Amino acid sequence: MYNGVPYELGTEGVGQQQFARELFASLQRAINVPRISDKDLKILTQDLPFNFTLKQALNSLDNPRALAKVAQLCTLVAQVPIYTELVQNIQELLEAVHKFQKSFSDQAGQTIIQLEAMKHQMETAHIWS
Repeated sequence: MYNGVPYELGTEGVGQQQFARELFASLQRAINVPRISDKDLKILTQDLPFNFTLKQALNSLDNPRALAKVAQLCTLVAQVPIYTELVQNIQELLEAVHKFQKSFSDQAGQTIIQLEAMKHQMETAHIWS
């Protein structure tokens, strides 16, 4: 393949083609990305939906169970930030409810103290009368 001409990428099985992908590519110089080492394998776990290298490696495994497991894990990876945000929202709500309950309890306590004082004053006033 040279200068953007399509090339078919795939594997062949016994007597027939197993899968094929049409690939458009041209020769390019390697991209130097700052703060990313060429030896860092964690790069394969970043941007999973757009990671061609990872997809190519998984397709070459020819293992449907592994592909299904990776797809399930990719779905979970996408859902984790959503659940994290929900947990944070619930935590904020719980803190607000706790603050409200404490404020209500404090005000109810003050009201009871005032009612007790008023009751005592009324009993005292009734005795004198």
